[in-house]
Order: sequence, then structure tokens, then C-alpha cells
Amino acid sequence: MKFLAAICVLFCALFCGAQTEKPAAAAAGDEKEIGQATNAASGAAQAPAPVSAVLQPTPSSPSSTGATATVSGETNAPPEPVKDPAKCVIARLSFDNNLQPDVGGSTIPVTFKRVSASYLEGVPVTENLPRFIDGRFGKAVLVESAYANLFSIGQADAGEISAFKPVQGATLSISPDQPWQGKEALAVATKGETGEEGFSIETPVEKAFYAKENVSIVPAYYLASLYLKGQGNVKLTLKDVESGAASEPVYIELPANWQRFSCVFDYPFNRINIGANHEADWKNSLPPGTNIAAHLQLVCTTVDSQKLNFFADGFQLEQRNAVPGKNAELAPHSWVTGAFQTTQEQLAIDVKNDYFNSWKKTGSIAFWFKPMWEARDNSNEIILQIAKNQLLLSHDNQKMIFSPAGVSFTPYDWKNNWHHMVVTWNTAGERALYVDGMDYPNAAGEARPIKNPESIMAGDFIRNLSPNGALDELTLYNITLNSEQAKALAAAEPKPGPAQSTESVSAPAAVAAPAALTPAATEQTPPAKKAVQEEKEEE
Repeated sequence: MKFLAAICVLFCALFCGAQTEKPAAAAAGDEKEIGQATNAASGAAQAPAPVSAVLQPTPSSPSSTGATATVSGETNAPPEPVKDPAKCVIARLSFDNNLQPDVGGSTIPVTFKRVSASYLEGVPVTENLPRFIDGRFGKAVLVESAYANLFSIGQADAGEISAFKPVQGATLSISPDQPWQGKEALAVATKGETGEEGFSIETPVEKAFYAKENVSIVPAYYLASLYLKGQGNVKLTLKDVESGAASEPVYIELPANWQRFSCVFDYPFNRINIGANHEADWKNSLPPGTNIAAHLQLVCTTVDSQKLNFFADGFQLEQRNAVPGKNAELAPHSWVTGAFQTTQEQLAIDVKNDYFNSWKKTGSIAFWFKPMWEARDNSNEIILQIAKNQLLLSHDNQKMIFSPAGVSFTPYDWKNNWHHMVVTWNTAGERALYVDGMDYPNAAGEARPIKNPESIMAGDFIRNLSPNGALDELTLYNITLNSEQAKALAAAEPKPGPAQSTESVSAPAAVAAPAALTPAATEQTPPAKKAVQEEKEEE
């Protein structure tokens, strides 16, 4: 009987152990879960696991929705999926020989104005017509500030031999052989008997002028440019005739094909702040006895005793505003004929209507930009702004500036190269700038939401500040592009054909654009179809 009793006891022990034993992995999981619960109870001894933790679904559970329950009982929503930028385009301007938007159609009011004529590669362009050049993809639009060519017509066009003076016995002639523009070019032949043989041209100038962007009388900087071709070496200088003061020489190895070169001269003058609206009477504010009249001479000569034959054409002299004491480097505007003033080119997109509502809260602007200036030049440009005073991308004090975001930097390989640029913002006021895929987020404390924007402007139309470069593929997104998306846009080739947005955007009534620029209507998604799309996206 004792033997049978022992067997029964052993059997019961084995049976009870089988009912209470857990797999090792499950036991380990319980220990981890209990440990977490203990920490959540702030040191309470042997606290049981909270119900929310016990009921938390595993990734393999059929009832899992992607949300996760925390130990404290709170539920964290899953992160929103990253949206496809191609489906979030609400406007795109390709600038392929017109200003009609590829996306948005007549709902996007685009305006362009230049109340004077202008020139493109020596060819006249009628007033109020944009100038299109070779773009990053297809064509691009060129946007410049107002400026003038102070040389005479005969000097600028190289059409009058009397407008040029030989230097050290060089032979000058007007030649019809391969002019850069027009029908003639200046031909120069040096004998190689003495050094510094060549030519010069001279024009009256003033040592100071009134700059309305500074509301001051400022020292005058003069930028001379010309096209050259030939063989050998020459140098350029700008020289004040009365004082003999000259600019630093620019040494040039003559190219086989036409190429543009420039040099800069600045007059010493103490700036005088006289306030706004003195364009007509600013000279009355000069100190008594001040003489600002001068004569400036552009000189192009050989570097040493060389027997050369070379050509020159497309002469231009510009009066410029720059920061005294800084690097004197400046880049010329497009050539215009002599004694000619061209006005500022104004390109703007009106964004006040309801079509842009979602974009105003969380949005991005992406575009390609080819500057005519170097980032270290002593000039001031505004590339793009959201008016009024909402967002500004500019070049000033030899830096690129993104404001109000506290971002400034000086890029390399800037001038005459295409660069991809993206500006972004969100409802929290966080902003970011991407240049060729490199990100420049706003500095700490610089967050500011976009509020009641009126327009996107290529420049500042009051202060005569423009991009002074070409814009291509200007695209508006109603999402805040992230770093990876900006890099992909900078690296990707454009897809053929427009990609209409499928995001939820309310289309406003058509807004009339100028007659010459009326964009073709783009089919808008009917409200019923748009509602279906929204439901699908939410699902």
C-alpha cells in the first residue's frame, strides 16, 4: 500500500507541474513585462502589470491597427505615411518659352512686367515680353534688375571707329568678320614693338549717385564689360582720367570664341543719408563745393610686347551700388545697347485665393536657379520672396541668406551654374532651405508660421532688387518636403508631361491674367471625384 501511495503522490506531482509550467521564452517575457510595470509604479513592490500592458496586441495579432498602447495607458498614433511629392504638386511653371503653368492652369495668376525694351544676346526684346534662355530642362526665364549702359551707341556696338583710341601705336578698325552681335566688331592689331599696346574708350561719369534702396547718396562703383576673342594675352583696367587712379588689372588669355570679361573701379565718397524720394533732387543735398564729375577710361592692352590680332565687341559700363570696403567683385548684367536704360523685370504669382489654402499652412517651393553672379560678389540680389515679409531668399554681404530663419552661408561654384533650391515650412513655423540637396534648417528660436501671404515674387519691386539670373521648373507643393525628397528632386530628371495633383485642394474660380500671358486652362477635378479621392487617401 505504501508503494502504491508513493506512486500516486509522484503521479499527482508530475500532473500538477505540467499544468503550471511555462515555456522559457514566455517566462522571460513575463519577467520583462513585470519589470516595466514595476518601474511605472515608481518603486511599488511587486506591483501587478497594468491592464493596458496585458491587453497590448502583438504585431502578429489580427486585431492590431498599428497603434501601440504604453504602460501608462496612453495610445500612440502610428506615424503618417510619407506622401509622394509628385501627387502634391499644386502649381508648376516650366518656363518653356511661356509663363503658362503646367499644373494649375488659369487658377494660377502669373504676371510679368518690364515697361522698357531689353536685349537678349544682342537681339532686341519688346517691352513686357519675358526673355527665355536655355534652362536646366528646356527653357528658363531670365529676371534682372534695372540698369543702364553708360557707353554711347557707337562704343557699345563697336560701330564707330572714332569712339576708340589706339594705345601705343596699335591699329584699330571696324571689321564685319564674325561680330559678337550686330554687323561689326572692333579689330585690334598690335605691332609688338612696345608693351601695353591696344585701345581705350572714355565716357563721363559721376563719383556718387542716389540709391533708393539705401535712401542715401552712395559712392559709385563702375563695372565695365566686353566680349573678346583672339590669341595671346591682354589685360583690362578702368582708370580715372583726372586723378590717374586705376582698378586692379584683370589678366586675360584670349579665347578662340567670344567670351565676356569685366573689371571694376570704385570712387571714394562718404555716404550721405537723405531719406526716401530724392531721385530728382539728390544733388541739392551734396555738401557745398562737392564736385562729383569725372571721366572714366576702359583700357585693354597687351601684357608685354606681343604682336597680336584680336577682336572686341559688346561693350557695357554700369553704375552699381556696393558695400565700401568689401571685395570689389561684381558681375555684369545682360548686354544692352549704348545710352540705354532698361527697367526691372517683375515676375509674380498671386497666392491670395483659396486654391493655396493648404499650401499656406504646410508647403514647399522648389526651383532651379542659375545666377549671373558669384556668391562672394559685392552685390545684393533677392532670388525669391513670399510677400509681404513672410519668407525671403537673398544674396547680401557676400552670403546667401534665408530669413526669417537665421540661415546664412556662402556656397562654392555658384556663378553660371544650375542649382536646385527648395524652401519649406509647416504649421509650427519650422522652415528649411535645401540647396543642391544640402539642408539648412532654421536656427533655434527662428520658427515663424506663414501668415496671409499675398504673392510669390522673384525680387523686390520697390527696391529694384532681382534674382539677376534664370529660373526654371518653379514648383509648388502642398506638403513640407523632407531632406530625402529634396535630395531626390535635386538629382532626378523631370518626368515627361505634367503631373496633376491628387491631393485635396479646393479649386477657386478662374482669375484673369494679363492678355499676353493668359495661361491655358487645366482640367480641375470635379468636387464629387475629389471627395472620392480624399476617402481613398484616408483609407
